[in-house]
Amino acid sequence: MLEVEPLGKMSDLKSRNTIVKKTGKELEVPNVKLSNLREDREFAITTQEYEEMLKLNDIIERLKRLTTSTFANNKVHDGWAIFSDSLVEYWQRGHYPFYDGLNRKNYEEFIISLDAACELIGIIADPDYYGKQNTSIKMWNEEIPVSIQPAINNRYVETVGDAKMKLDVALGGWKILKDGITHRYEKERSEQ
Repeated sequence: MLEVEPLGKMSDLKSRNTIVKKTGKELEVPNVKLSNLREDREFAITTQEYEEMLKLNDIIERLKRLTTSTFANNKVHDGWAIFSDSLVEYWQRGHYPFYDGLNRKNYEEFIISLDAACELIGIIADPDYYGKQNTSIKMWNEEIPVSIQPAINNRYVETVGDAKMKLDVALGGWKILKDGITHRYEKERSEQ
């Protein structure tokens, strides 16, 4: 919050005579604490990062639920790839959800590991669409169509288990980012 403390009458200042002669009045001068302005701005940025993290986390949680059911049936879906592509596209356009340097670094690492997991999921998806199903998932306030298809059954290609391990690495990176943002937000909020 912005605090204003009166310093007293202008008689306390050297320039009092000049101001009194021009205006005919004695003025009270507020002392604005600049440190509070800085803290308010920092908390506003932290709040913005926290809210952006929550939006991304909602999508991630929806994708995780879908992934649990598809992987259990030896199937994969393209929801993670759609999500990853949208994150990369926003990043390349200069739309960064995080301002803090460490958060940006962790976010970039998450995107890179998510992209690697998506690449593997794309490799193990069976190109024959005999068992393809469609569903949708809410992303960016829209219902986005997602395709579910069986994993290819080929001993020379990675398995759903391999894809799950890569996805777990990406989600571990997300957890680090999420925990850091949440911790900072909770700390700064308690200081308000």
